[in-house]
Amino acid sequence: MAETAEVKEVTLLHILNLVSRRRKAKVTLNFPSIAFYNEATSQFSDKAINLSIEEWMKSQRQAWQSTKDLVALHENHEQALLLANTLALVTIAGDTMTIAEAIALRKSRKETIDRLIDGLSKVVTVASGIARQLDALLEQATATARTQYIGANKNPTAESLRVVENSIQGYKYVIQEPIDYAKEIEQLKKQRDTVASEFDVALQIASAKLTLKIDARGFVDLTELRERLRKQ
Repeated sequence: MAETAEVKEVTLLHILNLVSRRRKAKVTLNFPSIAFYNEATSQFSDKAINLSIEEWMKSQRQAWQSTKDLVALHENHEQALLLANTLALVTIAGDTMTIAEAIALRKSRKETIDRLIDGLSKVVTVASGIARQLDALLEQATATARTQYIGANKNPTAESLRVVENSIQGYKYVIQEPIDYAKEIEQLKKQRDTVASEFDVALQIASAKLTLKIDARGFVDLTELRERLRKQ
């Protein structure tokens, strides 16, 4: 990558990784403390502070400045991602689009597939509940018929068994599935994982190609990035 003493180039992927780590981890922010100082004894009430009043004041101001600088750097990188995502192009399944469009499309496709999976799963759940109810009714009808036509007879005749069987025919139902629900749900889950994987790989490749200029402090040159976007 080309670089100078003050400005160097990094990939969009580099900035993306930095932002991702910051989003996942809790970044420690340093806030200036308030202390109590005795001018007569030149001591702080907090005996753990072994600094002069000038040194302590300087250290607290530096801590606050570092916090503000860190927040500014975070915001700069977030802005850079938004701009770069509308600049970098990615090709997925033969279609070329910006990273921003690809991210939105990946989210949309995942939500759509999730809705399909959820819908089919609910159909199966409802059907399973009905099946249990019908099984319970059949079991109850069978018990009633056996009591009525067989009673306590331990050796029922073929005729009595036939009567029992005929009397419970109206309680027998055969499940009818227009599609293989388990298979369809499994295929949708695989499709969801495949789509996510394809998008992730394509986005990684595109992010590794686009370079951004940063200064010695790590700030991305947003002006230069906007100019490139304007010329696109």
